[in-house]
Amino acid sequence: MLWPSLAIMNFIQANLTWTAVYALLSAAFTLAFLWISVKTREKYWVPVPVSIKLAPPKIYTPKKGFLGIFGFTAAETALIRKDLRSLIRRKEMASWIAIPAMMCIVTIFTTPWNPTASTMNKLLFFMMPGFGILLLAFFLALVGIGQEGSAFVNLLTAPLRARQIVRAKLAAALFPSTCALSILIVFVQVLVQPRLEVMLAVAVTAFAALLEATSVGLAVGVRYPDFTEVPRARFVSQQGALLGMALTGAVVLTTCSPIFAYPFFLSKFLSLPIATVITATTAILTLYLVYRTIISGIKQLYVKALL
Repeated sequence: MLWPSLAIMNFIQANLTWTAVYALLSAAFTLAFLWISVKTREKYWVPVPVSIKLAPPKIYTPKKGFLGIFGFTAAETALIRKDLRSLIRRKEMASWIAIPAMMCIVTIFTTPWNPTASTMNKLLFFMMPGFGILLLAFFLALVGIGQEGSAFVNLLTAPLRARQIVRAKLAAALFPSTCALSILIVFVQVLVQPRLEVMLAVAVTAFAALLEATSVGLAVGVRYPDFTEVPRARFVSQQGALLGMALTGAVVLTTCSPIFAYPFFLSKFLSLPIATVITATTAILTLYLVYRTIISGIKQLYVKALL
């Protein structure tokens, strides 16, 4: 009832923008709840059989599935789905998700929105939620290897190569964070309405930072995993967590520095599109180097597990 009530309040105050936003959120939540209800009933509702019919046997053929559209194999898809289910089924994951989630929610509901503010101030309003999304991707990738526990040995016998494990772990961390970041960018476009070149710079910088935070998190998680199975498992050593946060901050700031410095002094030397291209190029080179580091770390874990 929160979003419909806010929609009515903003409609009374003649704030049509927020009225539309809360109305769309209410409709989306209703449709999502209806869809989940229908799927749950379809899966678990069993009518009383009137008669028994024996159908001819069919040859099993594995379905491609939604993730198969993006080129993931059946083994990679199974690993991705297992990691995504663990986000809501394992209580140990709650502490890694709670901090980024609270950063986004508290900032949005406690910081006043000023429609008459400048474009820069409006963009700064979304900085903290964006930072929370980056932390979410970083944390999910950081604990991706350690959360396997003693079952990591099972990956050695599974039909998965090192490259496939890396793809699956990156996808499991990127899926929820990419969805959240895409929604945030849509809100930026609707509420701030910046120029096209500014919007492109924001989108490129945001997704470059997201990919780098995820990759660095997995690279550190591979080097410093904690497979100890205790009631409050950490999945990564304390040294690895601190090192990962420092490396992620350094890498993201280095890559995004052309965009961050543009409003202050870089605009005298470069145009915004050129600064965006520099940021994208730096991100691509960094991602390639970090990817090679992750592959090397996975292979070292294979060797240690076999010894």
